[in-house]
Amino acid sequence: MKVRAKCVGCGQCFEVCKFDAITVYGKAYIDREKCTKCGICHDICPPKFNAVVIKTGILEEEAVS
Repeated sequence: MKVRAKCVGCGQCFEVCKFDAITVYGKAYIDREKCTKCGICHDICPPKFNAVVIKTGILEEEAVS
């Protein structure tokens, strides 16, 4: 998972992460060691921002909700 620069730091992803993998300091930051890539942060990110990107291998899939 990756957070793009257009993240506004709303904290919705932080609230739903069950693995304490997200912190918010102006924008969201994902701890790659704690992240299980479940995708719930991507799903909750408001579509107008679509700031959380699912990383699959070398390619980044910019899934649209």
